[in-house]
Formats: sequence, C-alpha cells, structure tokens
Amino acid sequence: MLIVLGVKRQSMTVKRLFFLSVALITVTFIVYWALISYKQSTWEKPYYEAIKSILTHAIHPIIGFIILGLIRKEVSISSKTIKIAIIIVICYLIFAFIVYLSTYSRFVEYRGVVIYSFLDFAYPLFYKAGNPLIVLLLNATIIIIAFALPIGLVYFWKAVYRIKNI
Repeated sequence: MLIVLGVKRQSMTVKRLFFLSVALITVTFIVYWALISYKQSTWEKPYYEAIKSILTHAIHPIIGFIILGLIRKEVSISSKTIKIAIIIVICYLIFAFIVYLSTYSRFVEYRGVVIYSFLDFAYPLFYKAGNPLIVLLLNATIIIIAFALPIGLVYFWKAVYRIKNI
C-alpha cells in the first residue's frame, strides 16, 4: 500500500486505504507480539526467522505508523472506513474457518489446518481442556474481538493523529 500511496499521492481513496492498512497492520502487530512471538524457534540460530519476523512484524508496521503520521492532515475518514475495516477482518476469519473445515482430518485426524495457533477453532486461544461450552465461548470471544478490534484501532489512529471525519 505504501508504494501505491507514493504513486497516487493525491488520491483520497488511496489515502483512506492506506489509513485502513495501518489500522489492520496494527492488528497483526498486536497479535504477533502478544500471542505468537514467544515461539522459541523463531529466535534461535540461524536467526533468519528472527530477522524476517522483526522486519515483517515490527519494522514494516512502524514505517506505516510513521508515514500515516506524516500524511495525517491529508487524510479524512468516514463511517464507511470503519465498516470496510470490519468487513476485511470478518472475511479473514471466514477464510480461516474455510481453510480449517476444508482440511479437517486430512493431515491430522480430527483437526483442521490452522493459520495461527490461537485461531484453532477446536482449541481457541490456546485452550486445550476440551470443555465444549468454554470452546464455544472462546470462539464467540474471537468473533466479538474481530468486530471490536478494527473499530477500536480506527478510532485509536484517528485520535492519535487527529484525523478528520468527512
């Protein structure tokens, strides 16, 4: 998105999409550093994975945060921006669920492929005890967070950079 912003600098649509990309990369930034980065294998020699991880989950988002700060006075958003952010996250959840269901018991018996271990629909948020009610509640929590997080991050960046409404 940063390249498109460089090429189409005057386009308000591109600026709004860049704003959305920063809000959504913030989701990745938070989820990675809060839930995933603890994996020991990422930080062991030969450090290629560590370098790749730091570039992808720290340097690139920080560049996005900085660029948004630089163009903040040129960006305005609307309620449509928030709706698009929610739609993108929900589409990602649906995609993850389709991947899970379509691979169920193909590679591991009674399991589907999970994109991130916290997003395992049978063992959500790393819960392994197997109580169906808790599994249901944790999956519901993931869905609620999927709605709330993009809204919260859009308002967070809007407040931090004092971005105007249309």
